[in-house]
Parts: sequence; C-alpha cells; structure tokens
Amino acid sequence: MLTEKTLQSIHRTYNSIAEDSVSTNLIDILLELQRRLLELDVPKQDSEDFDSLLRNIERSIETRKKTFRITTFVCYIVLTLLYIVIWANRCKNLCLDINFTARRKSLESELTKSLFKSLIHDMFGIRGILLNKDSEDDRIESKKLLTFSKLVEEIFTQSRLNKKNTFYEFYNWIQSNNEIDPIDKQIVEYILRIPFKLISKKDYVSNPKKNLYKSIHVILAVEMFSEIHPGVEVELQFRTNRMHQNAENGNASHDKYKEESIDDKIKNVFTIDNVEKANIVGLTSYKSSDDDLDGVHTAKIICNRRASSSLINF
Repeated sequence: MLTEKTLQSIHRTYNSIAEDSVSTNLIDILLELQRRLLELDVPKQDSEDFDSLLRNIERSIETRKKTFRITTFVCYIVLTLLYIVIWANRCKNLCLDINFTARRKSLESELTKSLFKSLIHDMFGIRGILLNKDSEDDRIESKKLLTFSKLVEEIFTQSRLNKKNTFYEFYNWIQSNNEIDPIDKQIVEYILRIPFKLISKKDYVSNPKKNLYKSIHVILAVEMFSEIHPGVEVELQFRTNRMHQNAENGNASHDKYKEESIDDKIKNVFTIDNVEKANIVGLTSYKSSDDDLDGVHTAKIICNRRASSSLINF
C-alpha cells in the first residue's frame, strides 16, 4: 500500500482539482488528476503501487470516453436478461420474479478501489434481485437463483459451434417467438451475436462470506477480437431479496464492509473536504444521489427493469 505521505499528497491534489474544476465532464477531472499525479515526486517504495494507480486512471479515462455507448450496451444486456427470465419461466418452469438494476460506478469509489486493486472489473454492473417468496429460509429461492445464474452464464459464454446447447435453445426461442416486439428481438439478437468470455465467477450463495454476505458475482468481458465493444467488462450480481436486505442493511452491508475491510488511510483519499468549495457542477453534497447529478460520489443508476411470471411478459 502507498505510504501515508503519498496518500495525503494524492488527497490534496484531488481536492485542488475539485475546487478548480468547472466541468460536469468526469473525464476532464480524470485527465487533470492524471496530469498532476505525474508531476508528484513519490518515494521509491511507492513506485509500483503508484504506477498501478496511474494505469487504472488511464483505463478509467478510456472507458469513460465510451460511457454513452457502453451505457446503451449495458441497457441492452438488461433487456436480454429480462427475456432470459421470460424464457426460463415459460420453458424451464422456474417461475422467476426478478428486478434488474444497472449502474455506473461512482468516480470516487472507482478511484478509491484503484488504490488497492490492480484492475477494476465492475465499472459497469447489473444487479438482479429475486423477489420470490417461496420459502421461509430462502432455500427454494437460492436454488432458483443458482439455476438462473447458470443459464445466464451458459447463454452468454457457450460456444456457437455446438447447435444443441443452452445458447441455441434460447436463441432459437427468441427467433421463433412472434410475440416479442421486433425491436426487442433485434436488440437481443444483437447482444447474442457478441462474443463474451467469463472473467470470474464467485458463488457466495453456496459459500457465504464470514459476515454472511450472499450473492453470485459473474464478470463478463467482450472478447478482444470482437468488432463491438472489445474488452468492455460488466459485472452481474444475482441475489434473493433476503440476501439483498442483509447486504444493504444487515451484517453484510456495504458500509460495514468498507469500515472493516478498507484501510482507514485510504478511505477518504478521494473525498472532498469541503463540498461548498467544490466547483464540480452537479455535486452539491454527499448526502444522496440527488445531490450528485454526474456520479462523482454516488453510483448512477442507468436502468431499472423487472420481469415476472405474474406480470404481463410481452
């Protein structure tokens, strides 16, 4: 980890930029941060971690330049997930009721993570919350969640050479279903033509964390040889409503996780000491997302959709 002296220098640099900036464009903030950090004289012992931070900032700049296109792309993935739910309900008898929320990671959360992660894979994320109440102890819901996440993984990553796998089962259903809106069909088929690979999968449902956090995390990346969004990564999270409530407000809450797992020295490196002095248009306080129109401190919700066997599917 970077020394405290270097962390303080980074903190002062970030605050200075916040007070100088008059732009709503987070790319401008990142570019200025990159420029000023390159001018910092850091101790030799910090050079490796500092270079890692700079690489993450460079990657962040390149990704945020494509924010508009990637946001649309992520919304298309959400639409595809909705139709996977409908297909699973009709053809696999899963009776799923899932709400999907897509978000773009906040600038400060991303930068903070860059201080202790060599690579960040969750700049764009989609969370699916299973709203079913099939059992008192979540066992039935957990089984459904595992089944659904497996179907999603197979549909996005299976080889197109095998004509008898889950991918083609879903693809053929989409193509042959005349109930699906033609525009929706085009969007889903567009996503299904993109080659994805599985970067990682963590099943915290079968193997919960020590704080009883439960969720399934799947990170997908578009293959680099793709003509569409090569290298873009999206994290998928699937959990039951009970798991979600525990992650938001219970023992496994994100705030509690940050308190216990993130070193105190880096928690506030990328926070603004006095928001009233900040000239970032759209940021008026740290109280809520309503006070942060551009996603400096809070994640920006870009899509929220629900599919259910009890709702009208088409």
